[in-house]
Amino acid sequence: MPFGFVLQDETGRTIERLGDQDGSVSRAILNSRGSSLLSAVDPYGDTVFNHIQARILLRDWGLVEGATASEGGRQVCADVRQLIERVARGPHLYLRFVGD
Repeated sequence: MPFGFVLQDETGRTIERLGDQDGSVSRAILNSRGSSLLSAVDPYGDTVFNHIQARILLRDWGLVEGATASEGGRQVCADVRQLIERVARGPHLYLRFVGD
């Protein structure tokens, strides 16, 4: 099952939600085990990143972008990168990867 990506505030309120329709981004995440943060993503649960982790995740997100071949997947990667950048700017925002 493909991941969902949810930008949330500190109260858990959803600000934005993205889906990985064809699953290509989810497969790239699960195959990007060279990154310490990407290797911690739980495909069967939720994984939440805060602003400190998002800065590290930004550096590693290129692994996912480089491994995503479909056009739709590349757009999802770009959209998720924007969410990661928003979270990395400071506290009180979180990015949740929603697994199965």
